[in-house]
Amino acid sequence: MLNSNSLRYISIALIVIGLAGVGYLFITQGQGVSMARAQTISENYLKSMRDSDLEIDEVMEFEYNYYVIYYEKSTGTGAFEMLIDKSTGRIYPEYGPNMMWNLKYGHGGMMGGSGGMMGPGGMMGGYGYYEPGAEAIGVDEAVQIAQLFLDKVYPGAEAEDAHPFYGYYTIHTMRNGEITGMLSVNQYTGAVWYHNWHGAYITSVEAH
Repeated sequence: MLNSNSLRYISIALIVIGLAGVGYLFITQGQGVSMARAQTISENYLKSMRDSDLEIDEVMEFEYNYYVIYYEKSTGTGAFEMLIDKSTGRIYPEYGPNMMWNLKYGHGGMMGGSGGMMGPGGMMGGYGYYEPGAEAIGVDEAVQIAQLFLDKVYPGAEAEDAHPFYGYYTIHTMRNGEITGMLSVNQYTGAVWYHNWHGAYITSVEAH
């Protein structure tokens, strides 16, 4: 249960990030990219990484893009998140927390290196209060923080299904049992960053 002590770092990240110009280009035929094609693009990208410890967790289709989670098989921790353009098939790093909060695969070291842009003493990509010496927050508390945000900004939505990454959690948001979107919670500051670039949720396929 959250108390005044554990809520020392709740804040909201309100930042607009431009499209990242990083990624591999896979040109598709036709007017749009199907889920099957998105899976192939995701797998081709995985092969290009040449890292046997990485695997695809899930491919989700949204109104504006496909969203792909890659994770480490050895740790079970999320590695990074990618987006696929539904018109061109271009795959590129998801902006927001994936680039700004990811301590292992983030900005400056995307897909294979430490960007070193944020540690337990500070943050980028948001604002909020951080108490020096505070321990990283756990999954349950991250979900509670996400729920407090949703109660205030998107009443009626529920936070669940948290995916741990290096430095943050990405959490699905639900309404009446259906996925409505997702947000991320910073592990060291409690800052919340809502993913407002996906549009409406359509479907998803788990890769394992």
